[in-house]
Amino acid sequence: MNIRETLSKVDHTLLNVDSTWEQIKELCEDAMRYETASVCIPPSFVKRA
Repeated sequence: MNIRETLSKVDHTLLNVDSTWEQIKELCEDAMRYETASVCIPPSFVKRA
């Protein structure tokens, strides 16, 4: 299994209660760039993300 296949099975996660929108935005951009399986973020950011 190569790195691309591995990343497609990994969740990219940032669940800190003090996360900022900029951190969440960067996390989502990274997830799209590396094609991760999913992104896990605090519920308060879901609608905006």
